[in-house]
Amino acid sequence: MLHAAACDLRKLKGGQWAAVELEIVFAQAVTLRSLRGYAAPEVEERLLRARELCIACGDTKNRFNVEWGLFQCTLVQRDITRAQRLAEGLFEHAERHPDRPLVDAWLARGMVAQTNAEYGTSKLFLETAASLSQPETDPPHFFTHGQNPGLFSLAYLSRTLCYLGLLDQARASIGRCLAIAARRASDPGHLHSHVNALVHAARVYNHCGDLAAEKRFAEEAQDLALRNHLAYYEAVSRCHVGWVAGSQGSLAEGIDTMRAGLAALEKTGTSLALSQFFAMLAQLYIRAERWQEAATALDRVPQENPRWSAELNRVRGEFLSLRPDPDLSAAETAYRLALHIAQQQGTALMILKSALTLAEFLLRSERRQEARAVLATGLEALPEGHDAADAQRAQRLLESLS
Repeated sequence: MLHAAACDLRKLKGGQWAAVELEIVFAQAVTLRSLRGYAAPEVEERLLRARELCIACGDTKNRFNVEWGLFQCTLVQRDITRAQRLAEGLFEHAERHPDRPLVDAWLARGMVAQTNAEYGTSKLFLETAASLSQPETDPPHFFTHGQNPGLFSLAYLSRTLCYLGLLDQARASIGRCLAIAARRASDPGHLHSHVNALVHAARVYNHCGDLAAEKRFAEEAQDLALRNHLAYYEAVSRCHVGWVAGSQGSLAEGIDTMRAGLAALEKTGTSLALSQFFAMLAQLYIRAERWQEAATALDRVPQENPRWSAELNRVRGEFLSLRPDPDLSAAETAYRLALHIAQQQGTALMILKSALTLAEFLLRSERRQEARAVLATGLEALPEGHDAADAQRAQRLLESLS
């Protein structure tokens, strides 16, 4: 119906119809975003047209909404420079909006900072956003991101806390987010907030190495997304379901499920989430000793993506050291680079993960003292959450070396 209305409107002449066209085009963008993903080409096309119409009409309210949609579109496309520029401009647009939605402007800045691996900055921005909201009572912001802004901020904050190694705080943050989302789930307007909270919960528990929780939240998100035709969330949750299956021993099933999820995710136009999932898929291929496919998956992880550069090098070290024709020198270089990048970024979780896999490599080379020192470095970096799977594994290994 919206498409037919837009076609009919183009037949009319006169500037007075620009405001009507703006409403139709922006409604199309919002609808298509829900069905096909944030970065689908048809979504971006309509958002750019809506921006032109906002400028022509002098519509400052919708201008903020459109700019937020373009920000999210470019971020998911991994055009970080453009996304950061759009996020910075949101503060000026928010001041001209009748509701002054500064919460969404701070949220956008926090999302960009997280993507740039600026975790301390991301934490500050996202905490500011959360403080400006009342997620228990706030209505969804339908024409920006379609979600409760407080829940959106808490979800992203939970992941930033994970990267910083604040795992107890991360689980508390996502737990609050899930509890509020569940209480408001009977309101159809909170659908996106609910499915987004579930997907972020799967990601948080993936970082913690809690496969049972990751599976539970991913399957719930997948079911909700499938029933409501939310392509992006269905694809992301399917990738998590595949990872859990492979990690629990069903390698062929897990690989096939992850590949299907990745193919569906690529159809939505997204690029940002692909790095994490191709690195995870490569790990499953390594465990299955499917070396060529592991190499291909690793090649799909962009080198310039700062958030995943440490993990990429860590997994590459595994590939180089465990394949039938190992290159131990190159593997050690990759392991040490992963640890160095994690230390430079101040991401305690990746310091621990990188130290653990480097220590295991050193042990395979009978370099026990070096392994012990590296393990101690990794465990000392983690401020909390010592019940997480990698922390427990590292502690057991360190005790065995003592």
